[in-house]
Parts: sequence; C-alpha cells; structure tokens
Amino acid sequence: MLDQDKPTSRLIKQDDSGTTAHDEDAANYPEIPSGDKPSTLKGHDNVEVRALSSSASDLGDEKRSSATPVLWNGLPLYILSWDLASVVLAICFLVLGACVASLQGRPKDAWSEKVIQATRIAPSIWPIVFSGVLGSAVRALADWRVERGLSLMALEQLLGSLTMAGTVITIFRWSIFRVSSAALILLWAFNPLGSQASFRGAFLRPEIGTTLGSITYNNADLVTQVALSSYGGTWKDPRATPAIRALYSSALYDYVSTTQHVDPTSEATQSMYTVLGGEGTTAVQAAMDIWSNVRIPNLEYHSNYSSVDPHRWLETPWNQRVMNYSSLVGDRMDGVSRSLTGNTTFVSSSSYQSYKCAPWFTLNTSNKTTTNQSDADAWLVKYTNLSYINHTQPQNTSRSSIARTFFISRILSNMTSKRNTSELIFASKSKKYPQLYLTNCTARTTYVDVNVTCISRSSLSKLNCGVGAIREMPKPPRNPDISVLDQNRYITNSFEDFMDILDDVQASTESSVTEYYLANPLTAFTDPELRKGDIELGSLDIKLFERRFSLLWNTLWKIGWSKKNIRGGSFSGPFQFAGAKTGSFASVDGRVESTMRTTSKVVFPLPPVYAIDPVWMTVYFVATGVMLFAAVFALVVRSKCHAPIVLGYVSSLIRDSTYFQDRSVYYNSAEDGPSKTGRLRNLQVMVADVGSGKETGRIAFAPAAMGKRVQKKRWYD
Repeated sequence: MLDQDKPTSRLIKQDDSGTTAHDEDAANYPEIPSGDKPSTLKGHDNVEVRALSSSASDLGDEKRSSATPVLWNGLPLYILSWDLASVVLAICFLVLGACVASLQGRPKDAWSEKVIQATRIAPSIWPIVFSGVLGSAVRALADWRVERGLSLMALEQLLGSLTMAGTVITIFRWSIFRVSSAALILLWAFNPLGSQASFRGAFLRPEIGTTLGSITYNNADLVTQVALSSYGGTWKDPRATPAIRALYSSALYDYVSTTQHVDPTSEATQSMYTVLGGEGTTAVQAAMDIWSNVRIPNLEYHSNYSSVDPHRWLETPWNQRVMNYSSLVGDRMDGVSRSLTGNTTFVSSSSYQSYKCAPWFTLNTSNKTTTNQSDADAWLVKYTNLSYINHTQPQNTSRSSIARTFFISRILSNMTSKRNTSELIFASKSKKYPQLYLTNCTARTTYVDVNVTCISRSSLSKLNCGVGAIREMPKPPRNPDISVLDQNRYITNSFEDFMDILDDVQASTESSVTEYYLANPLTAFTDPELRKGDIELGSLDIKLFERRFSLLWNTLWKIGWSKKNIRGGSFSGPFQFAGAKTGSFASVDGRVESTMRTTSKVVFPLPPVYAIDPVWMTVYFVATGVMLFAAVFALVVRSKCHAPIVLGYVSSLIRDSTYFQDRSVYYNSAEDGPSKTGRLRNLQVMVADVGSGKETGRIAFAPAAMGKRVQKKRWYD
C-alpha cells in the first residue's frame, strides 16, 4: 500500500543496454515488494480508483520504474501550426477589407455581390477567429515571460486575459488597475468593433443624374389674359359658351373642389379626406386639376404671409396638407417629361385676381309702388345706371318673373358717385323678402413667382406636380392695382356667364348652384336635400365670402382666356396688341408674347453604386491590423520559447507536486502539459483532505486515493 504522507517518486534513467538503474539518491530508497502494491485503492466515498504503481497499465504506455531522461531539442514545429494559421486568417480578413474598399463607386454586379455576401458571413466568423488569435498571443506571451521570470500576479493576469470577459473579471478580482490592464481591454475591444465594421463598411448609395429642360407656360401679364379672353368685344362669342360651361362645370363638380376654403378640422372635412385616401393623398390630388394643370396657391391666404414682406419665399407643403388655391383650374406647364422617372423643378410665374369686399348691407326691393322707386332701385340706378329688375331679368321688366337670385354688376366711374376705384357689386336675395344683401368689392391683380416640383415615379404612373414655394413677384409686368374691373367691355360678358352658366333653368325660387357653393363647398353638390330653398348668403362671414368668390371668379376668368390649352392643346402664339387710346393698357402697343419659357432642372435616378463608410472602414482595418499583429507576435514569441508548455493545463499541477511523484506518473520533467494530460487521462484526482487521519487536516490537489472530501468546520493547516 502507498504511503499517503510521503512522496513516492524515484528517478530512473536508461543505460546503453536498455535496462534501468537507480541514480545515486535512488539507492537509498528501499525496494517496495510487488506484493505490497495493490492494483486498486479505495478513495473518497469508497470509490475504487487506480493505484499509482508502475505496473498500473491504465496510466499510459510507460511501465518503467523510474524517470527517463530525454534529450530536449525544444518545442516541436507542429506547436506553431495554429499561429501560422492565425497569420493566414488575419491576412484573409485584410484581403476582404481591401475588396470592400475597392467597391467605392462601383455599381452592383456579380463581383460586388460576392464581396457583400462575404461581409454578411464575416460577422459570424470574426469573433471566433479574433478570440483565438488574440488569446493565443496572450498565452504565448505568458509562456515566453514565465521562462524568464515574472511576478505571480502578472502571470495570473495574463492567463486570466484569454477572453474579453476573463480580462475584465481578472482586473476587478485582483484590482489590477494599471496600463497593462487598459491595453488588454483596448485590444479585446477590437473584437466586437471589428465584427460590426466587417459588414458596415460598404453600402449601396443612390446615384442621381441631372439635366436641364425647358418649360413653357402662359404669360402672367394681364394684357395677355385680356387679349386672349373669350369675353372680349361688345358681345360674347356664342361658340365659346359650350366649352366654357363644360370646363367650368367639370372643375366645379370635381370632388377636390369641396376641400377649398373650409374648416380642415371639421368632421365633414375629415370624412371627405378619408374618402379620398387621407389628407396626404387628398393634398396631392388637390395640387393639380383634373387635366393635370398645376394649381396656384392663393398667396394672401398662406398662414405665414405678411403684407410687409410679400416678396419672401413661403414654403407650401402641397403633398402633405391641402392648400387653398386661387383657382380650381391650374396653369398649363408644358415640357415636363412624363416618361422619365425623377423630379423636375422650375420657377414660373402666374397671376390671379384678389377681391376685398366690404361688410354686407341690406336694401328693400319693394317698399315703393312705382317701378324703380324702391331703396334697392334707387341705390343701383345711382351706382350702376340699372334698376334692380334690369339686373335680375334684363329681358323682362315684370317683377313677378325675376329669375336670378343673385347678380353682379360694376360701379360705373362716370356715375354721380364719389367712388373713384373700380368696384363690383354682388347682391343676393334674402329669405326675408323683399330684402337684398349687397356688398361691394375691389380687385387687385396678384402676380406671383412659384417654385414647381413634378414627381414622376415611372412612365406608367401619374405625374404629380405641386407648388413647393410661392412669393409675390418683385417686378410684376403690370401695376398690380390694374385689374379686370378696369376693362369695361370684358366685365359685362363675364359677369353674365358667372351668373347664368351653371343655372340654365330660370325663374326658379331657389338659390343658384353658385350661391350654394359660396355658402358651403362641402355640401353644395353632395346633398340635394340641403339645396332646397334659399341660401341666406348675407349671414356668411364676408372674409370667407371673398375667398370663395375669388376662387370661383378666377376659375371662370382663367377658363375664358386659356380654354384652348387647358386640356393639353397648343399654346397661342405671339399676337399684335393694338393699344387703346385711353384706359389701363394705353401704353401697350405692338407684339405681345402669350407664353413664357423657363429652365427646369431634372433629377433622375441612376443605378446605385457602393459607397464606403470611412469611419467603419478605419475601425475594420485597425481591428484587422491588431489581429495580424497578434498572430505574428504569437508566432515569433512562441518560436523563441524553449521550455515545455505547461501553463494552462491541469496536468501542470501534477508535475511538481509531492503527491504525484510515483515514477509512472512523473515520467520526466521535459514532458509538456498536453502530453502529460493525454497520457494520464484516466488518473483520478481531487482537491482532498490528505490529512484526514489527523486532528488538523491538509487540503491538497492529490490522487483521489490519498484523501477524503474537504469538510466544513474542520481545522486545516
């Protein structure tokens, strides 16, 4: 039986004849009879373990009775195989980085797809390779330093820093707060950083191309509009009436017209937005009329408009929020390619009539028994030279057959009034017959510059255009105070159309379609039950009235002079304008351009190309450089190690322990950790109480047969 309290190892060497002999000290050891060396022992909890005698075949192939001296030639070359592989792997990652960097500005193709596919795989492989390379370098440094001598704490830190988590735990466990600790953490930090950088270094960047185009649009000058108007001359062109009626009706009965100058927060408005696909979708539809002409917003009704600084550009979110427009008919913009996918932007000009109306007032239409002797008659004759009945039914003087429920007229400057400004009169019949609501309005021509954006997603999709910014024209072609009201011969004909073009059925006691729209665009065409009887238009806020009236008036006026090109027809060419001897256009005489041109910028997508993120690529190359340096460092340092590798192996606890000095266990001091572990793989060991038979025990790493399990509340030396 082995003495559990004494070392049992005896060194042996092999002579030239192949037999074993004891060294000088071994001669003093008594021979242990073979009969006293049992093949098994009873260990902790009576578990049967292998004995430590030289005859125990399970301890390895070596059956000699003493240590065998060997000639140590240094570490075998195969020890460097992993370090060589680490260098190759680091170079592979470096090559991958170079391939990624070469993608800068390169379009998507088969080669780039392979590189990107590699970057998708790299994050899964990187942590494994980096941990193996850097961990091997740290272990090699520990092996190299331990041959030359170092402090136990330094060795503890190196062996505890083989992983990122181990590095942090070791630092805090031993309170090793010094430069070497920071260096180790910094090195390990490149593990996650390099993994992230491996697939973040390159990305597809959209590329755009630009070109210039030419846009043709109608001249915004009021001279052009007056000259092209169908309402010119002493009478209206009868052949134009059907076209004007059709265009005006189409624009007015368009569902989007109900979005203009209404409360956007009301339940009815929100419900209408829902029907049209949401406010954003409705806004895009409202930005163009049904013929894809660009609607021009009303500048004065913009929330940020200031009369102090009207020439400042104001943004209009035409594709996000429904804007209030100056007309239901838009401006024709010719030259935008519908087959090109991309955006077209340009600046054009436009104009519209802005009306400002005085508060409502009422007049009695039948308080006199004699024709033209009512209050309304007296007032109207004074300012328009026509009586009430002449305004409501010019072809019939009988008051009992009055057809029009409202009328528009112009205050004549040559009448006996004190008014010097061109004004119109709007009158509407009250429910409280025989009262008449009236207001007088002044007009101003607003000239604006607009920044138009057209978006084309493909040749098969609808072109969406809208005004992205608007301002008052700094240098208008005409004095803005000159308006349509200053052109006598154009006003009468256009007023008649405004009153009658949608109300063909005369002699009705109900309010007209125009009045219903002025009262409430949301219900003017959607609910017939709400259009029975008369509208009390005089109860409508005058500011809201002038907004809606301006909208309808500009719609009819624009149709009158641009009906030929609204639906895509050709623009009118230049014309000779014979200036009047008197009036607003007396200075205009000669050639007038009906159209204007502007340059557009067309931005279209090109095939995307790869771009390199400089920050992530820098991180990647630094991390790869750290990996390559660690691999080369491990290779060089390990090649300079002379001693067997023993650090980090459990078998290293056996080689110099007094409890494992049996000859067959010890073998020789040149045996490294991996070899010893492989040879003694079946050896039973434990952290045991090797002094279990004494009052004071001893805790040691020993063979399982030499002690018992450590117990609580027992004294140990």
